[in-house]
Order: sequence, then structure tokens, then C-alpha cells
Amino acid sequence: MFKRNTIIITLAVLAVIIIVAVGFKIISKNKELALPETQTSQTNINMPEKKITRSSAVAGAFYSGDKLELERIIRGFLDVLSIGKNSKPPKIIIVPHAGYIYSGQVAALAFKQLEGSNIKKAIIIGPSHNFPASGLFLSSATHWQTPLGEIRLSDINKDLAKENNFEISDQIHAPEHSIEVEVPFLQVVVPEIEIIPIIVGQLNSTQQKDFAQVLKKY
Repeated sequence: MFKRNTIIITLAVLAVIIIVAVGFKIISKNKELALPETQTSQTNINMPEKKITRSSAVAGAFYSGDKLELERIIRGFLDVLSIGKNSKPPKIIIVPHAGYIYSGQVAALAFKQLEGSNIKKAIIIGPSHNFPASGLFLSSATHWQTPLGEIRLSDINKDLAKENNFEISDQIHAPEHSIEVEVPFLQVVVPEIEIIPIIVGQLNSTQQKDFAQVLKKY
């Protein structure tokens, strides 16, 4: 069961939550998001059927923009680790979202636990660093691009767009690094995985409970 004291997590500057199968929530900034009229977030609409790709925003900055170099770095982080095998992979991992030179080895320790798993989908939750935000924000993209190639967004993304408190905002997602930096690790560790990226802003207590119940479905 989701209890309130496990739902409310205050995110540290270098922490992001990756959800695998079931969920958590985080609290970000306190101001309401004001978007230009031409870029207004869309609430409770159907996701697009045509292919839409979100390009990487921080490749070459937070991590290498070269495919071979990036894969070498990530595998280097993973290969030096030796962890015991669990009968089941964790449902939730909490990892940093700083540049790889600062926190890549720590992130790898969490992702290492997913090696060899048959996990098909990951809900990735992170804060907004570029816009003050209130609510839950989805991407309208069907694929996200990194130097390692494209990763598909799960159809769960479409279902969440119909839930209360969720909006679609590519403006918020476009420059954000907190979720993006986790994707190359997933591409290496679980190559066929699909993702559901969610940027979480300020939520009141009712929204927190509603979010937890939505995540609990998955």
C-alpha cells in the first residue's frame, strides 16, 4: 500500500526517481506555470498517432554526444560493479541526474540491478529545472532520441493523459535533463524497454494521493 509518508519525497538537487512497475511522487517548485498562448499545455487529450521524436537536450553536456563513447562510458560504470542477484528486480530505483562525470558511477549501481531482467516499461519521474511547475507533465512524443538511438514511449503515456492532474507539455520537457540522463542507462541495461517520462511539479495533498493511486495501477 502507498502510505503518505512514503508518497511525499523531497528531491535532493542530484536525485531523480525512476519507477519500474509501480510508483512514487516528488514535489518540485511552488509557482504556477504560465505558458504562452501558442504553447499552452494540453490536458486530457489523445496522444498523437504519427511518429514524433524528442531530440536530446543535453547530449554533449551532461553525457557524451558520441554513440560509441557514450556506450563505452556506461558499460565501464557497470562493469566495475559486482552486486548480488535478487530473485526479482527492484520495482523502484532512486538515482542521481547530474552529469555522468559526477554521478554516473552512483547511477550505475542502481541500474546494475536491472541487468538481465524482463522489465518492459519504466515510469521515470523527475523535477523541472527550467520552469516553475504545478501538476504532472507528459511528453507528446512517441519516441525520445539519444546518441544511442530512439527509445519508444509506452502506450501508458496515452492512458495517463486522460487522468486528472496530468497535462501534456513539450515546452517543459524539451530542455529538461532530469529524466533524459537516465534514458541511456536504460538503453544499455534493458535495450527493449519503453518509457513513460513524467515531470512532477508542486502537488497538493489531494493531488499527491491521486497520483499515487494512478501509479499503483501499474
